[in-house]
Amino acid sequence: MTGSPGEAHHVGHSTAGPRARRPGAFKTGVTLLVLSAFAYGFLEFTGEGQSGVLKMTVGTSVLAAMYGAFVLWVVSGSQHARTAMLNAVIVMCTCRLIWVHGIEGLAAYSVALVTSIVGMVLLYVPKSKSYIAARESYIAGLQVRRLFEERGKDGERLHIVYGIADILGMSPKAVYLHLDVDQRRQPPRSLDDG
Repeated sequence: MTGSPGEAHHVGHSTAGPRARRPGAFKTGVTLLVLSAFAYGFLEFTGEGQSGVLKMTVGTSVLAAMYGAFVLWVVSGSQHARTAMLNAVIVMCTCRLIWVHGIEGLAAYSVALVTSIVGMVLLYVPKSKSYIAARESYIAGLQVRRLFEERGKDGERLHIVYGIADILGMSPKAVYLHLDVDQRRQPPRSLDDG
């Protein structure tokens, strides 16, 4: 399941819905990234090896907190979050070297380095990629359906397919595909429903 986030994929509700089971590789990757955030936080909080201007930031773990926020964003299953997380891992791996001093600092940095890299690799394995693509498709489908169902006071639809495509930044074909997938998920209506 590859393609842009706006393109609809024919995925079942069970593989992408709110109660969808996250693959083990995805959960393990996120867990390792959380561990790396704590390790970077420890490294930053203890102020190992700080001197000069860096000494004034002892006791604050601002960068580690921002890094942790990226990890929380990854849990949402967004390709944008995964890309941002990759950039955060690269930045933290390189810039945190100046904080390393002594055995404690080296140990914390080593844990953070290994867990962050392995965690990111696990987010790019096929099962994780499929889950993220399916999750994004599911969320996009919900957005399409919400806009499609919006009606004005006169009962007329507020958005046409091309308008929805413009709002969500996807092609009209993708909007039709999302609506088609959503329609097939709906329970069949009885003749009494009129």
